[in-house]
Amino acid sequence: MIAENDLALGEMVEEISKSPIWEQSLILVIEDDSQNGADHVDAHRIPAFAISPYARRGAVVHTRYDFLSFIRTFEIPLGLKPLNLFDALATPLYNAFTSKPANAEPYEAITPRQPLLERNSAGSPNSRLSQRLPLEQTDRSPQRLLDKILWQSGHGPDSEPPPPGPNGSSIDERAARGFERSERP
Repeated sequence: MIAENDLALGEMVEEISKSPIWEQSLILVIEDDSQNGADHVDAHRIPAFAISPYARRGAVVHTRYDFLSFIRTFEIPLGLKPLNLFDALATPLYNAFTSKPANAEPYEAITPRQPLLERNSAGSPNSRLSQRLPLEQTDRSPQRLLDKILWQSGHGPDSEPPPPGPNGSSIDERAARGFERSERP
């Protein structure tokens, strides 16, 4: 569950931020996907975090970074040479940091208000549809349908998710519509 992941990350950051190594620490967090749901700008964007006494506190950095940017950022303070041309040419996360520690106070993990063991009821929006998805098999559920279910879980059952990005598949779009039609009573 997302809340469990967030709490675990917060607890790890709290522990490190209260330790003697905090002043020399760098924690980079990048999700492997955007929780399987598109954001309001572009589905290729994913949340990423730079956590350190040198991180710009509360900053939202609009510089375009990619996964290799994170690898390159780790290599620099460790004095490591790039592994290959791809990380050698990657843009480090320079805009996420300050030159002096400006964010050194310890972090306190935030316990979610929602009970971690609470689950949606059978009558929740899209519950019946979700139960029929072949989630036990990787990549068998139509991505656009998963995006819609996740979007509506956060924005309300009558909300419309953003359209797919330039790499969205019309095949997936047709599969999602077909799956939804088969669910109607």
